[in-house]
Amino acid sequence: MKFDDGSYNKIKGNIILCTDSYTLQTFKIKLLISVLSNKFHLSCGLINYKINSKGDLTYRIRINKSFIPTLIELVKPHFIEPYSMLYKLGLES
Repeated sequence: MKFDDGSYNKIKGNIILCTDSYTLQTFKIKLLISVLSNKFHLSCGLINYKINSKGDLTYRIRINKSFIPTLIELVKPHFIEPYSMLYKLGLES
């Protein structure tokens, strides 16, 4: 699965995974949410994003605010110094 990007929403305090390339019909988004929920114990939801050029509604995945510490614990050890991407998790780099 290829993901374009992700970001930390400063206002809502959650993290968004930009999975706009996929529709619900591909089942890849639902599979990813299932893995994030069941294997990594993260609470996730879908955000309606936009209509693509084919007329399909695309979605983004939201990782809920209260689960950000769990996500940070999972991924931060895999960041390469000087940690310039920590802002994606809502942390200072």
